[in-house]
Amino acid sequence: MELVLPSRAGTARVPDVAIHAARKKLVPPAYAEGFDALGGTPSDG
Repeated sequence: MELVLPSRAGTARVPDVAIHAARKKLVPPAYAEGFDALGGTPSDG
């Protein structure tokens, strides 16, 4: 079975500026918060 996700375009699409603004507010997790391991993912910018 193939999963087909709907395309988001027009007014349903989240503006790029909103994505970048939200990303600036994120902080990386810390071991002090109780994590056993921390990993990361590559970033495009």
